[in-house]
Amino acid sequence: MYAGHFASALILKTAKPEAPTWGLVAGAGLLDIGFGLLVACGVEGLSPNWKTAHLLNIPWSHSLLTTLLLGGLFAALFRSRGRGVMLVMFAAVFSHWGLDVLVHRPDMELWPHSTIKLGLFKVFGPVSGWAETLFVVVATIIYALRARVSPTHGRHWAAMGALMAVFWGMGYVAG
Repeated sequence: MYAGHFASALILKTAKPEAPTWGLVAGAGLLDIGFGLLVACGVEGLSPNWKTAHLLNIPWSHSLLTTLLLGGLFAALFRSRGRGVMLVMFAAVFSHWGLDVLVHRPDMELWPHSTIKLGLFKVFGPVSGWAETLFVVVATIIYALRARVSPTHGRHWAAMGALMAVFWGMGYVAG
């Protein structure tokens, strides 16, 4: 769902144009970056349990508590840019968790190794993929329209669109 995460970063860019695009995109992908590092360390990974349809073992990288802590730390890196930029950087990190809850199976924990697991895939099923696609299209259109208004706002929108397409393709290939 990389494209959906990057689309949320672009929406946040329209809300706070002075926020650096690279920071918003990095923040929106921070949980998956953490997941990749934790997989490399053997802490998280694929843990198929076909009876319950839980395919990911993500207790640390995608827990709500971890998201809130990482979001706060990431936002603090932008303290010199002001409170508004810090808030959208936090929102970029948190948006990842919020979007994942909509499309994941119940594997999103409140804190690492919590017995409470969230995920609405069973509610929305395959429709969640279409909802993600619609979200990406609408977010990209909003960003592109807003980018045309300000000469500094849209300097990198074509590159960001290409990056989103690459990650979307990677997600499609990975299943």
